[in-house]
Amino acid sequence: MDLERWLGLAGLVSAGVGVYYARGALAPENVGESRRSFINGRKDMSARFGELSETAADIHVRARPTLERIGTSTLLWEPAMRPPRPVPLRQVTLAWQENPPPADPALLRAAQRSLPKETRSRRYERYSSALGDLARPALFEDRPSFRLVRADWSHADGPRLDFSAGQYFDLIDQNEAVAHELAEATRREPGRLPCCSGCWRSPTVPAPASCRG
Repeated sequence: MDLERWLGLAGLVSAGVGVYYARGALAPENVGESRRSFINGRKDMSARFGELSETAADIHVRARPTLERIGTSTLLWEPAMRPPRPVPLRQVTLAWQENPPPADPALLRAAQRSLPKETRSRRYERYSSALGDLARPALFEDRPSFRLVRADWSHADGPRLDFSAGQYFDLIDQNEAVAHELAEATRREPGRLPCCSGCWRSPTVPAPASCRG
């Protein structure tokens, strides 16, 4: 009986500790702090937009050397997207594909790290939902958009661009979430850059092989 009594007491103590920490995790102030952190992160992104764009472009080019900047901008493209010579617009054929936007479940799951709490026990599932509720821009509608699927400059019938449908929030849920995470990472470690494998390096040190593959 003594052993059973001690085991019972130990169980009660463990349960009490668990309830204590659970109440702290679900406390209303933690929800508010989570949301304030998200809003402040959005403000930081806006203030450092140019800097973050340069950092992101640098990370992508180092990870995939086939990517190139378009001029001096932070926009990137693959060599296959670049026409070999200037092409008059009247010679370009536009084609349509019924091709749904590619979803990246792994990226969406990773993006949830940057999402605030929606309730005491649940985080927002999508970046667009959190943005719409907590830091809604003046223009914020999930409008249809056009996606460039393929650029074929050597097509037998002349230069051709293939497009498909997309939604604005598809872009928000992935790109904005990644940008938010980058802003948070560079704010936490301003002298270092995150690479694609999740590690950190000095800006003067070449990216490791794991970041280039």
